[in-house]
Amino acid sequence: NPVRRPNGSMQLLPGCSMLPRERARLLHEDFHAIVTIAGPTLRQYSEKGLRMSYADLPSVGLKFPAAYRRAGRRGIASLLLLSSLFVTGCSTVSVEHENEAAIATTRWLDRKVGFVEDREVAVLMHRVMERLKGAVYKSALEADLDRSDADKYKDYPWQILVLKSDKANAFNPGAGVVFLSLGMIRELKTEAELAAVVSHEMAHQLLGHTREALAEAGSSDSPQFAFTLQHEIEADALGLKILSVARYTPNASIDAITDTTRARGIGTLDDESVKERLSLLRQAINRMTPPYPATDNTREYAALRDELRS
Repeated sequence: NPVRRPNGSMQLLPGCSMLPRERARLLHEDFHAIVTIAGPTLRQYSEKGLRMSYADLPSVGLKFPAAYRRAGRRGIASLLLLSSLFVTGCSTVSVEHENEAAIATTRWLDRKVGFVEDREVAVLMHRVMERLKGAVYKSALEADLDRSDADKYKDYPWQILVLKSDKANAFNPGAGVVFLSLGMIRELKTEAELAAVVSHEMAHQLLGHTREALAEAGSSDSPQFAFTLQHEIEADALGLKILSVARYTPNASIDAITDTTRARGIGTLDDESVKERLSLLRQAINRMTPPYPATDNTREYAALRDELRS
């Protein structure tokens, strides 16, 4: 279910900004209108292996004109896409659906929040992702992922997009995209911590958690995108492998969970789930042969963080 606050604001998906009370109410109503009215149409399209395109939107808009006027052509397209995932169920959450959902999420965030377009930030994020991307194949094989799955992600178009948001957030909606907020970068002390957060989000997609979460949301009446504790533990383990193979300091994975838990204000370090994740990571690190040399921090990342905190 959407995250609600006492003031009436609402968050539809983790990582998205809290919406003002009235906008939240209207968007929630729009979503349910689409599910209720367009649900049968969406099912028919899915069963026939077809996708609803922009050409279909004018007729759809006539059924709920208020929603159409508020969201506009592209907004309705995004809502239709999201609705289709919750209407048609698990069997239709294919890789294609996942990718289209990620594209719709990216467009929505670009309009509502915006992305950082600074060249130095882009170069830094690209360098970090290139290191992690190069470690994916070996890490996937070490984690006993199916070789065909490992091959699929070997040359995957992974990328980091930085959101203009002061809220500490990081998430992966699929399609190889990892969203990081400026608020998250401000809280992470080293480049290795940043890499740990990114590798964890990459692991969710490598392990199929993203598609599972979308499929699970399909049985709900409201949008929900969340991972179970088991998902988080599995992503911690694979993320640690990616981090280590990329020659970042393994202990950064522990520091990243500690810092992000404090920054997000969701739960505390005393929560049993957080304690379990940290304990399992420590055990895994103790069994590892540390990679030498390993990167902890870089001047570029330190300069960026100092700038954001000034």
